[in-house]
Amino acid sequence: MDGGRGLVAALVSVAGIFILAAFLPEGGGGYSLEAKEEALKNVIWFFTAMVLLTAVIVYLVLSKLEENKEFLHRSTIGFSQVKQVVKMPEVWLQAVIILCAYSGYRVTDDFSLLASDVLGYSDVDAAKLGSVAMWIRPLVAVLAGLTADRFKASSVSVFCFLSMIVGGLLMVFPPSGSYSYALIMIVVSSTCLGIYAMRGLYFAIMGEANIPLAVTGTVVGLASVVGYLPDVFMAPLMGYFLDKHAGLALGHQYVFGLLIGFAILGIIATLAFKKLTKESV
Repeated sequence: MDGGRGLVAALVSVAGIFILAAFLPEGGGGYSLEAKEEALKNVIWFFTAMVLLTAVIVYLVLSKLEENKEFLHRSTIGFSQVKQVVKMPEVWLQAVIILCAYSGYRVTDDFSLLASDVLGYSDVDAAKLGSVAMWIRPLVAVLAGLTADRFKASSVSVFCFLSMIVGGLLMVFPPSGSYSYALIMIVVSSTCLGIYAMRGLYFAIMGEANIPLAVTGTVVGLASVVGYLPDVFMAPLMGYFLDKHAGLALGHQYVFGLLIGFAILGIIATLAFKKLTKESV
């Protein structure tokens, strides 16, 4: 599933870059602020159209489901079942794992700006680097899923977090003391390997916790409330560091320092999850 939506995201990203390049054919060099604003407006219109198209598709799919009642299984859940889920420590550990992985995912928003500030790329070329990262997603997500089918998803998750740490360390402590295109590509590749693999795995580990099938929806809901909190705090936090050190590598180093911290916490939570689920078998 994540490989599929990753592929769609990559295709949409490429289309957006073509639109941006069409209005800034030389990558934005020497263009006025008004010209850049006009190019961005057209990109926004494109994404707006994609969202509207998605709404139509969702409506048509749901309408078809309504016509086939046998595929709809409606059930109710009581407060006692919610209390049952809240008391499961493995659910909270999974929530922390998702939070750490999703915090890493939010760091991918920094790739294009990283190319602009550190490598001096134009707007279009910087967007292309961000698009390259998105093309890694579908391949990595599928490979992670296949690997998790042979080994435990939690075990694979540990290696994903380690890959995120390696990429973060290379960004925070560049070996030669400076940044090159090759180094940035290694940073992007290593972090994307771990981040996008975790996107395909962090709900798969639920199968190791022996959670009753009747409450899996509640478990996903609770884990998502905690796990997707980075949507609330990561953008302001990253913005603080990047604005404070605008145009400098230092701001990006702080951002990747956050990535390292969350990846370490993710490893701790994953190992605790593995220990807990092993004892409960």
